[in-house]
Amino acid sequence: MEFVLFIMIINATFTMSAIISKLIFTYLINEIYYLAYLSFNNLKTELLYHLLKLYLTMIFLYMDYPLQYHPRHINL
Repeated sequence: MEFVLFIMIINATFTMSAIISKLIFTYLINEIYYLAYLSFNNLKTELLYHLLKLYLTMIFLYMDYPLQYHPRHINL
């Protein structure tokens, strides 16, 4: 019985990872299409704004979460 549950958990894990990777790649492809649309139509202001937004998003995602502001570390 435990073996069947283990196989079901493995199957669910692979299924969820496939769904998540499909969503990520679909988003990236749509982002590339949008950037191509902006560059082909000479919409330089919107293109620069969008690239700046992507750059700031990457910086934000690579930042460490400050542990002193975590709820477990706040002394009330």
